Amino acid sequence: MNRKRLFIAIPLSENLKDLLYEKFKEYELPGKLTPRENLHITVHFLGETEEEDVLQIEEQIASITEDTPGFILETDKIILKKGRFHQMLWVKIHPSDPFIQLVQNLRDIFEPDKTHMKILPHITLSRLKKAKERVREEGFPINIEDQVIEVSRVELWQSKMGGKNPVYELLKGFHLQ
Repeated sequence: MNRKRLFIAIPLSENLKDLLYEKFKEYELPGKLTPRENLHITVHFLGETEEEDVLQIEEQIASITEDTPGFILETDKIILKKGRFHQMLWVKIHPSDPFIQLVQNLRDIFEPDKTHMKILPHITLSRLKKAKERVREEGFPINIEDQVIEVSRVELWQSKMGGKNPVYELLKGFHLQ
């Protein structure tokens, strides 16, 4: 059986990607910047999924998005987030009520046992995997001007691991109401 590593994401505008790249350089942030084409806001991580289940997943996403109106998100600041094995630089996103509702609706279908988990919308700018890239918490968070993100669609992406960076492939887009 073929398996695919899937997640549901909000795509970013080219203007926002430009701004994030400028901020990364302006503040001389550490680590390797996430490739432009991989920048996104994760809505829900589905994980390893049987290829034969993808069509049903697409139908389930469509059933939610057809009743979900478009909404606005805003960037907050660049923060240092500690993971189990490495640090990450995130652009924190103000969680709006419509975003939280969308995530909850997806969790209800795909992971009902995780509906209680905290929702932390963000954009991963960089992963600091090497010890020499690690940074201290001083200097964080970095305030950046709020950027409005108009959300009119979500997308189902596949993450292919291997090589220096994962390669993300768009499988299907879903317009919001």
